[in-house]
Parts: sequence; structure tokens; C-alpha cells
Amino acid sequence: MKKLLFFWVLVWVTSLLPAQDTYSYISDRKFSDVEELIGFNFCPARVEVRDEMETDISPGEYSFGITRNNLYVKGEEIGGVYSLNNINTTDFGFKMLLMNARDPTIQGHLKIIQNPNNQVEALIFKRSNKEAEMIFFLAELPEQLDQEENSFFTDLPELVIPSPDSLWGKTIYPFLKIHQDVGTQERLNPEDSVSISFIETITIVDKTKEKKKKKKKKEAITNIELGEPAEGEEATEEATEEMEEEEIVDAPVLEVDEGAMPPVTQEMVDEEVKKNLKITKEYFVIIRSILSYEDGTTEDKTWKYPVKKVTQREDAEAVGMEERFQLEISLLKGDPLYLYLTGKQTVSSFEAGPKQFLMRGH
Repeated sequence: MKKLLFFWVLVWVTSLLPAQDTYSYISDRKFSDVEELIGFNFCPARVEVRDEMETDISPGEYSFGITRNNLYVKGEEIGGVYSLNNINTTDFGFKMLLMNARDPTIQGHLKIIQNPNNQVEALIFKRSNKEAEMIFFLAELPEQLDQEENSFFTDLPELVIPSPDSLWGKTIYPFLKIHQDVGTQERLNPEDSVSISFIETITIVDKTKEKKKKKKKKEAITNIELGEPAEGEEATEEATEEMEEEEIVDAPVLEVDEGAMPPVTQEMVDEEVKKNLKITKEYFVIIRSILSYEDGTTEDKTWKYPVKKVTQREDAEAVGMEERFQLEISLLKGDPLYLYLTGKQTVSSFEAGPKQFLMRGH
């Protein structure tokens, strides 16, 4: 009974990790602290046991998913759930001390090897003290894929937002999506078509046309009232006769000295046009994503958020490419959205509820 219960718990938890049929690449993410590891799923491309074997592995054949309390390992002979006793930072990256959840006597470790850019190059896994270390190498990003992604995704130092007003009309294409509600990280692909657009719409109404329409409506009502005399059509005929008998007087002609008139400038014309126009501006944040389902179907979905105002805050202690500016986007309805900028005011990340989107280069 305990084994059956453990099996279903394992199935449920591993289902929270994003499905992955591709490798995770060295350049996918930088890890500066332990918290950034939580929710990431490493899929290496090569495995080696020193003096014993070395071979390439297919995408997803082995994987290492890190949560706050456990390490979920997939792979022949070593697959299972390992409890995290602790995680330490080291000169080479990070080291996790592990204990097998099914057999506490089996204790081992996972070493996460980083390069000088804080990117992970290899994982060294040891299931127990009695077994040899297995070295798993992550793949380099293929050149063709690098070119495709470079032309699609928004890079960390790419898009400058010098002021909140300059936000409108911009679109960002994030590289990583963090599901904070379930504690997983998802590497996006261009085929996912995930984008976040900041839209300004301007509606212009000619107020002179509105006045003319209202005037016509009023005249029509007056004619209807006059067209209902108490005694047939006599009242209408009398009104016509009176109008015909009115004396027509020509309007006086005014002589104007053209030299005394001020010159008509473009500014005067523009100002007069503005008086007769009603201009309305509306602002929206639109998130788009193509969702893929387990049955193979897809859905192109968008979420549209009407914006009330944008407020900018600054963290003066942030340095380098750390997030220094926060743009709080208050909505007409619902919780606010947040856009974060680096010290150089380039787009770094975006938050919508429990979902966080990172630009490429994090």
C-alpha cells in the first residue's frame, strides 16, 4: 500500500514539471543563487562514468528537476525522488546533499558545475557513497537555433524604456516563463509565440458632425409639431403665406482692410481643428501565447488588460544589470502588472499574477 501511494505521489509531482523533449542548453539560464535553481529541469546531452563509459543520450532520457524540497531524477537505474538535506554554494557552483525518499540509507549528492558566467555546464550525480559519480554534460546551443532565437526573443540589454510614456507601442518576447504557483520554470520556443504588447489606442470624433446631427433631429421634431394643426391643413397654408409675405433684407456688406488682419498660421488652424475634435486615448496590455495540450491540439490565446495608470519606482541600491526600475501598471480591474528594467533601463522581466517572464540573458 505504501509503495502504491508513493508511486501516485511521484506521478502527481513530476507532472508539475514541464514536459521536455529537447535538451537544456548551457546558455539557457544564469544561476546566481539557490532560489534561481528552484523549478528548473536540466536535460543533459552526454553522460560519462570515468574509466567506465561515455556516451551521448537522447533528449529527456535523463533529467534532473529541482524543487524546494526534492530532486526528481529520471533515468535508467538512478531514477527516483531524492530529498534535499541542504544546498551549499561552492567554488564550482552548488552542491546538494541527497537522501533517497524510499530508502534513507541511500545518501548521495548532486554537484552543479558552473562556468565564469554562472551558466551550468555539467551535473555530477552520485546516488550513494558506494557508487561512482556520473557526469552529465549539457549541450551547447546549436548555431542555427541560436540565430533563430536571437532574431525572435528580446535580449536583456536590447529594449530601452527611457520613461513610462515611451512604453506604449512596444512588444517584448520573453525567453523563460516561471510558474510561481506550481514552482516550475519553462523554456519558451519561438513556436510558442509568447509576446507581451503595450498598446495605445486613439479615437478621434468630429464634434461638428455631432452638432449637425442634433440640430437636424431638433428641426424634425419641430416640423412634426407644426404639421398637426387643429383644423386640417389651414394652419400650414397660413404659415406659408406669412413666410412669403416677409420682407427679405440683404445683409450689410462690411469693408475690411486686409492689411489690418493678422496672418493665418498653421498653429491657428491646428488649434481651431482641435476645438472641433474629441480625442480619447486608451491603454492596454495584451499577452499572447499558443498553448499546446496533451492531445496534440493547440490554441492561440490572448489576454487583454485595460490600463488605468503607470507608476515608476527606483531601487537606488541596484547595480549593473540588476533590476533597478519597477513600472507598476495599475489596471481598471484586477491586480496590477509589473515590468522591471535594468539600471540601463532595458527590459528585464515582467510579472502577471503568479507568472513571471524573463528576457533572454538571465
